[in-house]
Amino acid sequence: MTNPFYESATDQAFRFGDVVTGFILATPFLKEPQAPPPDEYRLGVNCPRYAAVLSPCCSIGESTILLSPFLPVRTKWLNNPYLIEDLTRINREMTAQQSMPPAKWLDLDETERIERANSNLGYAELPFFVYDENPLLAMYFPKPPDTTRELRHYMIDFRKLYRVDCPAIKSPTDCPFSVKILQLSIPARRELRDKLAYFFGRTPEEDSIPKTATPPAGLASQDRGSQVGAD
Repeated sequence: MTNPFYESATDQAFRFGDVVTGFILATPFLKEPQAPPPDEYRLGVNCPRYAAVLSPCCSIGESTILLSPFLPVRTKWLNNPYLIEDLTRINREMTAQQSMPPAKWLDLDETERIERANSNLGYAELPFFVYDENPLLAMYFPKPPDTTRELRHYMIDFRKLYRVDCPAIKSPTDCPFSVKILQLSIPARRELRDKLAYFFGRTPEEDSIPKTATPPAGLASQDRGSQVGAD
């Protein structure tokens, strides 16, 4: 990479994208939602070794912070030479061919290969953001079948974002800085912000299809007004 992934020195402040430790993660499990609330449920509690701060910098405080736990990177990425060169390429848009191992690309029929080759750049692994290796992050071995490669790369999954209430977090500059391990560089933080915004800001297909149905005559004016207000 041209730009460093982490700052050489961390600020005395919590920033969006910071690597932190020491937070508790609680995840509720239930078979299905019910009203009134179900009598049976489980609550899983653990303390991930590392987590990423996903609160915007200016929104950190008032005893609340948003985090996403660090996870081992996906083993299948290690089969792709383009990603092995730099696993943080997951964070950026790429071509369809770059997104898959050469053997998988060659397995596509010619028509599909041509169609994909002519497509625009895009995110290949949309829910995930990879944190680059660093001596301050613990080494681990990927899950089988590749158990010989040592990694210090981690990833976060935007679908596993969670909230922690903590009175020690009063503002970005009034926080427990002893639990802050690493701070993203400005370019890396921009990549995280862009991918997270795209993940939550995508327009679903059903919303992009024009609605042609005519509302009942008695409700036409009321419905049209509420549509404009919602937008």
